[in-house]
Amino acid sequence: MLDGYKLRYYPFRLLFYILVLNVIGVLAIYSATGGDKSMVAKQIFGIVLGLVVVVLISFIHYRNITDLMWIIYGICIVLLLSVLLFGYSPEGAGAVRWIKVPVIGQSQPSEIVKIGMIVCVSAFLGKHQEDVDRISFLLIFAVIAAIPCILILKEPDLSTTVVVFIMVLSMLFISGISYKWVLGSLAFVI
Repeated sequence: MLDGYKLRYYPFRLLFYILVLNVIGVLAIYSATGGDKSMVAKQIFGIVLGLVVVVLISFIHYRNITDLMWIIYGICIVLLLSVLLFGYSPEGAGAVRWIKVPVIGQSQPSEIVKIGMIVCVSAFLGKHQEDVDRISFLLIFAVIAAIPCILILKEPDLSTTVVVFIMVLSMLFISGISYKWVLGSLAFVI
């Protein structure tokens, strides 16, 4: 897990910045809710849980995480399907984007899927960097990217769908795709 990691290189400063931003967030929630202690306690619980997860994940070498690309992708799809099957709308507004998770409470899986898609797409593009300009690769890539986008759009959550779509296209562009494909796509869209 640590792969010869030296603790002196750990980004404690970044962790401190995250903590400061979260304290500001807690103070903002305290002020906005008029001192509602239950809301503040929920936020602090989320911060502590998030920091524990961040610290644990930060010690795992990124190659070990990218080796799990298809498992992460599968988890993302299962999370999005669970919204379609078990999701609810907290405000009753019609958009079903949330699921209830034991212990944690309500969760919006599309936010988790954003991070999962970054890991999956970057690992996929990294493993197939020499194939980026092939039509067969681009078709497979389009299917891999389209499935989560379609599932998020079915919630309906257009803003998150657009964010994931642009994120995936940006990663494809940065991976070194030929400008012929980029200019051809722009010409087609125009």
